[in-house]
Amino acid sequence: HHHGNQNRTLYDSNSNGVAVYLFEVINPKEYEFEGQVKLAATPYQTTQGNVDGIARTVWIFPVKPISNFTDEEVAEGLDLAVLMRIAKQRASSNVEQKEVTTKQYSRDSYISVLAKRLAEGKCALCQQPAPFQDKKGNPYLETHHVIWLSHGGADSIDNTVALCPNCHKKMHIVADPNDITTLKGIAKSNALSIGEED
Repeated sequence: HHHGNQNRTLYDSNSNGVAVYLFEVINPKEYEFEGQVKLAATPYQTTQGNVDGIARTVWIFPVKPISNFTDEEVAEGLDLAVLMRIAKQRASSNVEQKEVTTKQYSRDSYISVLAKRLAEGKCALCQQPAPFQDKKGNPYLETHHVIWLSHGGADSIDNTVALCPNCHKKMHIVADPNDITTLKGIAKSNALSIGEED
């Protein structure tokens, strides 16, 4: 192999679908297999002095074990053609089942219904009307705890808002501090408007 080509292949290895395996050289004839790796940062060039004292330009490829990356992270880095090829290979009709146990918090239905009713069909965050109606013909909104129960938030009127599904998902994925401040204000004024005791 011409070295330039090998470097290029390694350089593009996160997107070109080439699997990279790391071996550690113990001595000239002895290698230890470290397993599959993936680039963790952009490769760069640097100068290193050799045993013979001559400075040479070398490529540095920062790698991490593939187990440190989720399948999703690996897939997101691939070129579309490579991704399509791999996805076709992996398509399957019998999907593996996993037992998952989750902690469920039981929320109070009365507080939840009240938050939705006070919203009057509008999302507390984007202020748009609910995107559709449920089977009963009610505007579809979801209740959200501004400070999550898992973070010690209370299941109370001043911590509960009604959101459209998009904004609800956004609050769990992004949790933008400005949005949190906005929603806290709305929940507090809801509580004040009906005189909830602190």
